[in-house]
Amino acid sequence: MKLKMLMALIAILLFSAFTTDRTITIFMIGDSTMANKSLDGGNRERGWGHVLGGYFSEDVRVENHAKNGRSSKSFIDEGLWEVVINRVKPGDYVFIQFGHNDEKADEKTPYGSRDDF
Repeated sequence: MKLKMLMALIAILLFSAFTTDRTITIFMIGDSTMANKSLDGGNRERGWGHVLGGYFSEDVRVENHAKNGRSSKSFIDEGLWEVVINRVKPGDYVFIQFGHNDEKADEKTPYGSRDDF
């Protein structure tokens, strides 16, 4: 099911790329599961965002701002969200994926404890 949704999203983005005269940017924010990884020493590990750009034409640019070990809260607290949101233009996309770093028990967030979700 997730693969079908991803493929549908990719198709929509590809079709929208042909209806504009400017480059569409996909901004990615998230944790290690989507982050770019170092290729040093033959490292084969990749976040899914690391390879996403290879599925688009030159009319779509991927800017991967995902960082290892980040939660939604730490991404905002470190000013990383502000960097992205200040660059987004009409017609761009922001893909957001956080999860496993947000699972800290008993930690308070601006929205209550994590157990309240």
